[in-house]
Parts: sequence; structure tokens; C-alpha cells
Amino acid sequence: MPTFYFRLTILLLAIGLFSCSNEIEMVELPEDLTVYQVDHNLVASVNLDDIIEDYSFIGLNLPDNLQFAGIQKVAIHNDVIYILDMIPGGERARILAFDIDGEFLYLINRPGRGPGEYEYVYDFTLTDDYLIMSTSNRIIFNHIEDGSHSHSITNRFDDNWVQWIYFFDNETGVTDAGRGRANQSMHHIHFFETENQTVFQEEVPFPSHAVMMGHSYHNLFKTPNGLHARPVNSRIVYSINQVDNREFDVSKAYAFDFGDLFVTENFLRTSFRNMNEIFTERIDKEFVHHFDVFETETNLFMSYLYQDQRFVYLHDFMSDKHLNIEHIESNTLGISLNPSTTWNNYIVSLVYPWTFGNTEEIHPDLAELLEKSNDEGHPTLVLARFSVN
Repeated sequence: MPTFYFRLTILLLAIGLFSCSNEIEMVELPEDLTVYQVDHNLVASVNLDDIIEDYSFIGLNLPDNLQFAGIQKVAIHNDVIYILDMIPGGERARILAFDIDGEFLYLINRPGRGPGEYEYVYDFTLTDDYLIMSTSNRIIFNHIEDGSHSHSITNRFDDNWVQWIYFFDNETGVTDAGRGRANQSMHHIHFFETENQTVFQEEVPFPSHAVMMGHSYHNLFKTPNGLHARPVNSRIVYSINQVDNREFDVSKAYAFDFGDLFVTENFLRTSFRNMNEIFTERIDKEFVHHFDVFETETNLFMSYLYQDQRFVYLHDFMSDKHLNIEHIESNTLGISLNPSTTWNNYIVSLVYPWTFGNTEEIHPDLAELLEKSNDEGHPTLVLARFSVN
């Protein structure tokens, strides 16, 4: 009986905090920071012809003995496409490489605990020499030419959840150590050297949050202006600049203002263990809490979730104009409001054969690629360059 009343008290306390969550003030954004105003009241459908400047398609051709399980991340480096593929839950993670025409090059698939093997892949990054995988207990270096194992180093951050990793060169990397499983640690950006496996600089630019609404592989992304980091559940995007070989500057680059729709950071700092379902039920219905950012020389493409629907804020750097997009009319190119990556000034989306019910509704070149891969369910990459006039 006491246990029942204790749980009831905790539940009522949590509900009480939710009822007054709107009274918690939003953390003010710095006045000297560039802020993009996202007015959700102005979302509208747009015509494809009014926002597309250029496009192309890349079909992915897999050998007959391979199938995709669940694509988690797409990266394009030196005209090679790399895909992290694994079934829901993280099992059977593997990385597939294709040339820029979509032809299969090689597969990294080494489950286990031996040298070069792994049980789970949190993230991967690329240099001109290596494809580097962040796994549960080590950082694995694979030769970029064929995916063969080169060497591994101990994961110095295995006390936390490693969300993402990036290497500036073969010797210097940065990772987010994430938060502890008990929600008690801060998000630490660690800069480290692989030779002696030591952290030489640490930054804590943003606080730990109690609610992690899902992992994103876009938290650390390369832009024409350098490396950017977008912490989960934060409105601010940070810039990471290399000052010299062993010194990096982490500073605020820009932010998004969703008005009253964005869940307050103060609210997210409140931590109740085992109460995630209550937080999620309320936050998913009433707030914007998760978004992904894609940046090219001409566009800022921010995709966000609100009430289980995907929306886009598109800013054109050339015209300094923007659109709030709810739906793309006559979307014959199959452009997704939830893209995968960027490449050569293009925003890259994945389109699957079952995306369209009628192939007559889509571009004939795309229809041909999707029809070719229909039996296997292989996706096609759609590359689009946007403009707002």
C-alpha cells in the first residue's frame, strides 16, 4: 500500500509540473545571435515548381544477395555514398559503400567482439584515408578504399552514450559523450587524439536534458562554413572551429525561435526516472522538441516534428527569404520533408518504391529507377537544390 501511494504521489507531482509547464520561462536567446523565426501559423503548401532550382536522381544497385534492413544514416564523401544500415533496435549494423552512380563497392559487416568487430554502431565518420566507426567499446578505423579493418582504439567515453563522432583528420576527433543512462551527466564534447587516446579539450556548451525523444544522426554536420553541432532538444546550433592543432572553439552559430511551441529547456532539465511515457505523451502533442538541420551554400533546410507531422523551414541565403512548408504540391520528384544528408549544394532525400501509389504521378526518370528496384525495395537518392524568390 505505501508503494502504491508513493507512485501515485510521484505521478501527481509530474502531472502538476506539466500543468504549469507553460509558466516556466523560455531561456532567452542571446541578442547578438542570428535567430530564424519559425512561425508555425504561417505553414502552407507550396508548389514544387516554385521552390526547385535543380535536381537529379541516383539509384542504388545492390548485389542480389544483399537487402537493406533499415537505413539510419547517409553520407557522401569524395563522390562515394556511405550508408549505415541496421534493423530497428540496432542489431546487425553494417555499412555499405556505393560510387556516385549508385553502383555497389563494398560492405562492412563484422559482428562480434574480436579485432575490427562490433556489436552496435552508434555513428560513423569519414576522412580521406579512413571510414571510422564509433561502437559500444571501441573506435574502429577501416581503410576507405575497401572497408578492410586497419586498427582500433579504446572508446574512452563508454560510460556514456556516444551519440556522434567526427574526425578532423586521421589523428584528431570530436565526440559527444551524451548523457549517462541515469540522466545525471552533462553533454560533453570531447576533443581527443587517437595516438595516445587522451582528451586534450572538453566543452560543455549545453545541459543534459531529461527527455531524449529519439536519436538523430544530424547532431554533428559539416557545412560550407565549417563543422556545426545541434544538441538534442536545443534551439541553438553551435559552431566548432579549429584554432590550432590542439585547440578548438565552440560557440553559438545561430538559433531557431518557434515561439510558444518549443518545449522549454528548463522544463526538459527536470528529470523523473521511468516517467518517459508521461513526458512523451504531453510533449509530442503540444510542443516542438526535435528538429534536424541541413545547410548548403544557398539553403538552410530545417525539418521539424509537431503533432506527429513533419514540417520544413526553408531559408534561401541568396534572396534572404524563407518559407514554412507543410506540404509540397505536385511532388513528382518524391522530395522528402525529412532529408538524409547534403552533397555539392544539394539536399539529399531517400525515396522508396512504395512512396507512390501511381508511377504516372512522378518524374519519368524517377519512375524508371523505382520500377527497377521495386522487387527489392531499394531506395533512390533524390538530390534537390531549392530557391525562395
